[in-house]
Amino acid sequence: MTINVSGSGTLVSEPELREVGNGKAVLSLRVAAYQGKDKEKVFIDLEMWDEPGVNANKSFSKGDNIIFTGELKEDTWKNKEGENRRKMKINLREVGPSLRFATSVTTKVEFKGGSDTSTGRGRDNVDTAEAKAMIQEQFAQEEPF
Repeated sequence: MTINVSGSGTLVSEPELREVGNGKAVLSLRVAAYQGKDKEKVFIDLEMWDEPGVNANKSFSKGDNIIFTGELKEDTWKNKEGENRRKMKINLREVGPSLRFATSVTTKVEFKGGSDTSTGRGRDNVDTAEAKAMIQEQFAQEEPF
């Protein structure tokens, strides 16, 4: 079952882009949002994969207001004590700036999206090797921690 979620919030930390191997990247975002009549603050973890995540990493920073849509996802694992743990997050399909209190300028990028393993080309007919090189270039420019 897929649960689609849309929302908005304020980034409470700097976006974190990680390479997870095999030329793949994942961007982690954390937003604060307000819900209900009492405007209770909730924190929501978001993630975005590959090229869209690289693009979002270049676009947002802590304090930015964003809008998003994606699928609710549950991660499960066992902690050191062997207890089952779980965490809900949203796997983003789309993210953008909220224009309620800001303006934005869009810069198009050449590569956009998914892959066709039979041809090695993306859904927009872009070579997936080119996309992997773009992700690796992003990481090569960053200081190791």
